[in-house]
Amino acid sequence: METPRRKKEEDIVEIPVWKRAFQRSAVWPDKDEFLDVIYWMQQALALIVGLLCGVLPLKGFLGFAAYGATSCLAVFWYSTNFQDVDLDDTFGDKTTVLKEGFPSSLATFLVTWIMVYTALHAF
Repeated sequence: METPRRKKEEDIVEIPVWKRAFQRSAVWPDKDEFLDVIYWMQQALALIVGLLCGVLPLKGFLGFAAYGATSCLAVFWYSTNFQDVDLDDTFGDKTTVLKEGFPSSLATFLVTWIMVYTALHAF
């Protein structure tokens, strides 16, 4: 049984980045576009997890651990399973993708978490 083969870059008609982001095993001729998708995915995930941690009155290390684990696992799963990108061949190592946008998304998570928690549970 033959495994599905990825299309060659010459066979691909230019698809917009936002469509490739939701297309399984898309071809990414420009790795910076893939990293942009990872960055914005991290931002969206930071908002969602920040809202959840604020609504559920999580405090301290548990909130940080929830965000860190969710962020790393989601990016790693999206990159390797959904997009089928070989991180070692494309970026040199796995940490490049995991670090993409992490500091700024951590700030987004913290601001969202603090604001929602304060609005719902501080008074």
